[in-house]
Amino acid sequence: MAEDTVELMRQLGIESASILGYSDGGIIGLDMAIHHPERVTRLALTGVNFHTDGYTGDHWKAVAASPDAWPASEAYRRLSPDGADHWPILLGRLQRMWAVEPSYARDEMRSIAAPTLIIVGDTDLITPEHAVEMFRTIPRAQLCVVPHAGHGVMPKETILTFLKEAPTDET
Repeated sequence: MAEDTVELMRQLGIESASILGYSDGGIIGLDMAIHHPERVTRLALTGVNFHTDGYTGDHWKAVAASPDAWPASEAYRRLSPDGADHWPILLGRLQRMWAVEPSYARDEMRSIAAPTLIIVGDTDLITPEHAVEMFRTIPRAQLCVVPHAGHGVMPKETILTFLKEAPTDET
């Protein structure tokens, strides 16, 4: 998915961008920052991990859940151009991916040059301890832990301030 995003940027003539990513979208941002650092000027990530050991037990329950247990299943069935019967196929693919990915090495994380904001809710599917580890591993990282918040919390003002900051060597 990261390679598809980079190719889309190339086709649209976008040399680089600030990436705001939620969950799997944030992992795409990490991958771009690792493998295409020239494309990423800033990363703002929420509900993101760099290794499967960062997941909570709730994540593993989601990996094992049936398609009907997902709140998105009815909306997907109603709106998908692939039809209602495609939901279990899509979810099965996602669950197989979520069981083994991401799996970036700490050296890869240390290679991220873009200023990075890591956001995690204290009841996220990603443990706060894992978010702290990311914060300590990415050289130009900032960390925002949001109390009483779950997966993919988006503190708008924090994100906007971070994205508007002029990049400096200390950022």
